[in-house]
Amino acid sequence: MKYTISVIILFCISNIFCYAQADLAIVNIYPLDRTVPGTYHFYLTAQNLGAAGSAYTIYWQLDNGAINNVTPTNPPSISAGPTIPMLLDDPGFTLTLSSVGIHTFKVWIKATSTNDINHANDTLTKTIKVYSYLPPKNIVLEIYKHKDCGPCYPAAEYEDSVLAFKPNYSIVNIFPFSVDGDLYNADGEQYQDSFSFPHPAPVFDRFKFPFYPDIQTSFFATSNSYFLQGLGLRDNDFQPIEVSFKQVTYDAATQLLKVKLQAQFYDTLQGDLRFNLYITEDSLLGYQALAPDPNNYYHKHVLRMMAGGTWGAQGSIPATVYTGNSEQYEFQVTVPASWNLSNVTLIGMVETYTGDKYNSNILNSCKASFAQTLSAQTIAFKPNITLYPIPAANKIFIDITDLPNANKGTPVCIYDVTSKIVIQKTISSGNNPIDISGIPAGIYTIRFMNGTYVGKFSKVIK
Repeated sequence: MKYTISVIILFCISNIFCYAQADLAIVNIYPLDRTVPGTYHFYLTAQNLGAAGSAYTIYWQLDNGAINNVTPTNPPSISAGPTIPMLLDDPGFTLTLSSVGIHTFKVWIKATSTNDINHANDTLTKTIKVYSYLPPKNIVLEIYKHKDCGPCYPAAEYEDSVLAFKPNYSIVNIFPFSVDGDLYNADGEQYQDSFSFPHPAPVFDRFKFPFYPDIQTSFFATSNSYFLQGLGLRDNDFQPIEVSFKQVTYDAATQLLKVKLQAQFYDTLQGDLRFNLYITEDSLLGYQALAPDPNNYYHKHVLRMMAGGTWGAQGSIPATVYTGNSEQYEFQVTVPASWNLSNVTLIGMVETYTGDKYNSNILNSCKASFAQTLSAQTIAFKPNITLYPIPAANKIFIDITDLPNANKGTPVCIYDVTSKIVIQKTISSGNNPIDISGIPAGIYTIRFMNGTYVGKFSKVIK
């Protein structure tokens, strides 16, 4: 009998860690679904389903090649229990994708401060498709507000710094409450009612970040201002769609506004894809709690209309769109007399709709202001542009004709694969040489802009 008791005691002591072990799991790798050649920073989410927290080492491998690893200095222990997945980030989380094609990226986690009782969920493998060219991502940031919401005022001040940092972002302020009077938007209300929002409540491209519990991202107060959780994370989340304005016309007599959007596809996509058009207006006088003069506050980026409704124009894009296809759709809007067109911005986009509020996203967008072109009856957004040679050695040439306001000069920007501007120049009608001898060999994109329009990206190879 004593012998039996000793064995039981010894067994329990040798297995005491059964009651204090971790079960670490990689939940998601972000972003890196589609991209272009370059070196990228990646993020992970991990979860601990065990009974004890643990420090960890992260390992990763591309295409069964060299194994990399990082043991973060003073890493936070991943909490035990069925908690929300935790964002893991470290400066060492980098991945270089140098060749076009389909790649396999494998990431796994190893507990370092306790045992891991289940290795089946330690590893996550992701397929990454690398293209020679993809259009840059233009973010639509929808912010749900209410005039009586005190925090909405400092949040509005912060919007200017967001646009200064990310000028390709479109900001849309949506007031989904009828008490907000002239700022109220019923389409915005329909979307907002699908969620539970405090105010202000910003949403990036209606996209649910893998490491957030909800689609909503949040403004967070600092000592002097606000900052936006997740700002910039989506910039490397490329989509194989480029959205642009094909043509915009306005008849002042009938107040009929026609906006033709174009979507160029760089991969085959299937699903319920839809065009949509947002119209926003700046400098709308209205009450704003906590503003210096709350009854004489001018709101910016206020949503006036979702021309395609809350979820986009159904049937505006075929169910299957093939690589190289270009789709177009025209919205027609009668402009209310109360709108000040000199303060109006158009935001064109392609959305994907699934019926799932957490998986119906804005894939890409474009924006244009009417500020400098209201006097024209027709605004052409597609001048004739020829770019040569491709590839080029030290100089490229741009021939440009039929350009609105061409005599004023047209800004062009050349971007590297990380979307960083490496050359800026102003060109005019005719033949324009651009010196590219000072940039490394590689694949670049060039963006043509003229006043109220952002033109199509073209590829530059040096």
